[in-house]
Amino acid sequence: MEARTVDADGIFKVFTACPNDPKTLILDVRPYKEFKKKHINQAYCIRVSTNGKVLADYSQSSYQLPWSQECWWGRPVIVYGPPNLNKDHPVIMFLVSEGRCTSVHYYKPGYEAFEAKFPYLCTPSVKANSIKKYPSVILPGFLFLGDWADAQQHERLQEIRIKRIVTVHNHPDRLEVPPGVKHFKIELPDVENADISTHFNVVYEFLADAERLNQGKADAAK
Repeated sequence: MEARTVDADGIFKVFTACPNDPKTLILDVRPYKEFKKKHINQAYCIRVSTNGKVLADYSQSSYQLPWSQECWWGRPVIVYGPPNLNKDHPVIMFLVSEGRCTSVHYYKPGYEAFEAKFPYLCTPSVKANSIKKYPSVILPGFLFLGDWADAQQHERLQEIRIKRIVTVHNHPDRLEVPPGVKHFKIELPDVENADISTHFNVVYEFLADAERLNQGKADAAK
């Protein structure tokens, strides 16, 4: 197993995962006093024990997945910490040498760089109900794909600065969109033989118009 770098958008994708996808664990290797001030949502505060045999969690969290010495087995893991983090960090070396997770990625720029790009994903909370979920990324910074529930999460849409929504549904008028968001409605039954292709051109123009007006955030809800 080899540790690989991940960018900030890659970490954001953790929060767009489907419920049945394997949960990616996010490990913060900064000192606890820094973690306590703020950290990436649902991160654990981790270091290698003094005997070098286990990963110790100092987050004091009440997440839905409690930390244990086996909780990261069979799961993807992302590690972040101070700037210039590299694969020689003891936590990363431990994960790689154990070889029990499905992948190890590390975020080299450091926590402050991530917070600058995704401030709404950073929190002092270590409670289970602090978890956030967002629509899937199709084109980073421009196009997302979500469902009806995603489109109803106005706070989340505002955080990722959604300006336009395309809704494909039996009753698209029933969706209440945030104030100031343009809503393109397509009334179409959710059945296998429904022909959505007849709407491609008008939806393209709706999205292209957003790009021309520098409204580069759109969400498709179905």
